[in-house]
Amino acid sequence: MPAQEAALPVKAASLPLNQGESVVSWAFMFKELMLTALLLGAAYLVIRVMANKGWLVNNRRSVNIMQCAATLRLSTRTTLFLVRAEGKDILITESSTGVSVTLLNGSGNQLSIEKVAELS
Repeated sequence: MPAQEAALPVKAASLPLNQGESVVSWAFMFKELMLTALLLGAAYLVIRVMANKGWLVNNRRSVNIMQCAATLRLSTRTTLFLVRAEGKDILITESSTGVSVTLLNGSGNQLSIEKVAELS
């Protein structure tokens, strides 16, 4: 009756590793660390090259909300600034008595620093 024989427990063989040997060697870990550092460095260089060529778009740099179009120094204590903000021209006068802000009428492209000098 071979079909009715009970299965005898089989003793498992021990693993082929020695007790003093670690699973991962230091040489393997060092190689993996160097490979990771190399890949990170290559990715960093590729991103830098793409940014320098202008292939990466940075929305923070492309938005100019306010721009100083011209500066004119009238005296040692008085300076005029022509500022373009959201399509409008603003004349800022800084002097020893204070600062004044004037909203100029006219289109932003037709106003120049020579016209600002005539206004003063």
